[in-house]
Amino acid sequence: AGARRGKKKIFSPRMAAAKGPARLPTLPNGPQERPAGCTVFEVISGRNLPDMGVGLQTDAFVVLSLTDAGGRAVGRCKAVKTSVVHGSLDPDFRAFVALPVVPRPDDLVKLTVWDYEFLVANEKVGEASVAFAGLESGAAEATALPLSLAKARRPGRRVPKSPSKPSTVSLRLVGPPTEGHVAGLKKTVFVIRHGESKWNEAQGHLDLKGMFNQVDHELDTTGIQQCRDFNKTWREAAAEGVSNDPR
Repeated sequence: AGARRGKKKIFSPRMAAAKGPARLPTLPNGPQERPAGCTVFEVISGRNLPDMGVGLQTDAFVVLSLTDAGGRAVGRCKAVKTSVVHGSLDPDFRAFVALPVVPRPDDLVKLTVWDYEFLVANEKVGEASVAFAGLESGAAEATALPLSLAKARRPGRRVPKSPSKPSTVSLRLVGPPTEGHVAGLKKTVFVIRHGESKWNEAQGHLDLKGMFNQVDHELDTTGIQQCRDFNKTWREAAAEGVSNDPR
């Protein structure tokens, strides 16, 4: 009863450093470091995806990641995902993603396609990978990769019927990697609104029938003229070498 309890030793990185580097934990299978830089990919599209929604088609998005040849994650390189394309078996992503490293030729660029779910966990559609050396820098044509479809599904969910044609996901390497730390990527953003539609016209007149009588409203006569005027304006600006014309 009179035994004294020993004080609990608290381990901290400072204590470990004081004891010398030989006592620090090692991670032989940890992340593999790469030189800092910037490598830009364009995730272009998916084709012939399985119908994960059972009649509602697939709400697809892609996660791009980089691993070494052994499948281990590359340091400083987090996976990047595209936006979701709803209700399509042939989604066009057109997403540019940048990784802050310069990959090795044998590193693997991995694309995992997921089906977005609102209330439950997202479901894996399939995945594809390609060696970095297999992507041609600045190629105009995309590299279409065969998608290895996932077989596991949540309990109670029907396994989707295999597509009649091979499922693919495509991407391209936008340009050669930029070496060194990149403070930021310079981008030119064009914000262009669509011309006035029949929805806008009906909305202005509080015409509920005109607003809800169809799903995809075409442009009205005003909207068509707005597009023609815009087309004329930007062509004149481009001919004059104006890139920031306020019109």
